[in-house]
Amino acid sequence: MKKLSTKTTILIVVGSVLILASGVFVYLQFFHNQGLTSTERFHGDLCPFGQVVISKDENRLGEIIDYDCGIIPKCDGNAEPSYYGGAFGTNNDQDVAYSASLICPEDPANEMDLKPIIYLYPTNETDISVKLKYDGRVISYPEINDGWQVTARPDGTLINKIDGREYSYLFWEGIPNKPRNYDWSQGFIVEGSQAREFLQEKLAEIGLTPKEYNEFIVFWYPKMLANKYNLVHFASHEEYGRYAELDINPTPDSILRVFMAIKPATGHEKVTPQTLQQFKRDGFTVVEWGGAQI
Repeated sequence: MKKLSTKTTILIVVGSVLILASGVFVYLQFFHNQGLTSTERFHGDLCPFGQVVISKDENRLGEIIDYDCGIIPKCDGNAEPSYYGGAFGTNNDQDVAYSASLICPEDPANEMDLKPIIYLYPTNETDISVKLKYDGRVISYPEINDGWQVTARPDGTLINKIDGREYSYLFWEGIPNKPRNYDWSQGFIVEGSQAREFLQEKLAEIGLTPKEYNEFIVFWYPKMLANKYNLVHFASHEEYGRYAELDINPTPDSILRVFMAIKPATGHEKVTPQTLQQFKRDGFTVVEWGGAQI
């Protein structure tokens, strides 16, 4: 067998390396197009069921310090999903990561109902069924199936009957089949830099507890801060209920559904300030908060 020359051997090695590099580039480019790197793609254990890490930061020791979760939808044709939403922050010195999403170009107005979460506060430990009627695609945690079946305690702790695990609230997020029509003539013009103070004031005025409104603010403050000005509208129970209906058994004595829609503004829009009603908790209480970023 003829021995290869040193020059030929070097050319073969270099060629092999180039082919391997091309393959790696295509592989990484695929994940880049999905909003992922090869490392991020395989950190799905960090996120709720059905989601993967779609954005992640590490410190110089390689420890994860910040990440967003999301779903990778299958879009029509060859369309690629784009990154939408996501937030991360610190609450009471505890790092908290919240969900983000990848959304298809064909989705109505690139609109999503972001992170509605539901707290259940019965007066005694109670078995509760919660069903969601929603015209669109939904992701949930724990998995909603035909409805959530939980045992709820007065402090809001939930035990999911399907997996026996403990949860702090019920989470869902959805992409509607049809665009929404909010009454943008009523609301508030909020400067991005003033968003935190605005949310603290208005959410407390509505009747969220500090625990509830702090979790709201950690998710929504970075989104509002990204805009110089925000047009903010708090949907009424009737307005929001047309799009997302809850069926809860046993029936709550009091229910608060806070849904905030926001979109970028110039700061010169003419808006009638909304009058926000104070919520009073009585008996078995259900509280939900969420929003939409247009």
